[in-house]
Amino acid sequence: MRSAFDEYRARWTEAYNRKDLGALAELYTENGVFYSGDGRVARGREAIRRHFEQDFAEYEKLIPGVRPRFESEVEDEEVLGDTGYEFGSYRITTPQGRVLVEGSYSGIGRRVGDAWKIARHMSTAHQAVPGPQRKLTAV
Repeated sequence: MRSAFDEYRARWTEAYNRKDLGALAELYTENGVFYSGDGRVARGREAIRRHFEQDFAEYEKLIPGVRPRFESEVEDEEVLGDTGYEFGSYRITTPQGRVLVEGSYSGIGRRVGDAWKIARHMSTAHQAVPGPQRKLTAV
């Protein structure tokens, strides 16, 4: 059974996997907030775009040339009129399957016109790779 969030969840994953920062930011409400697993808070689309730009830059420092792949699994979701929530787990890997980060997420979505947008997005992260101070071998 398809949910109200399936389309924007798929669009979010596709935008992330293409490293399309503009498309990612557009999936959030204009005053959306992203609470990162490392304690950073990004308020508004431009700050959210910069947040993901920084994340991709960090992955690039750890593993030059990497193209992170995002996947998620929904554990619970509910729509209440023009607002809804979802909870789940996620994993970010290299194309070869090496885990970079995994964790849990929660989100609150709002219907804006005909589309769902993310109003609040929170993630926890369990870093799977060593920090930038260590040199990684080829993937």
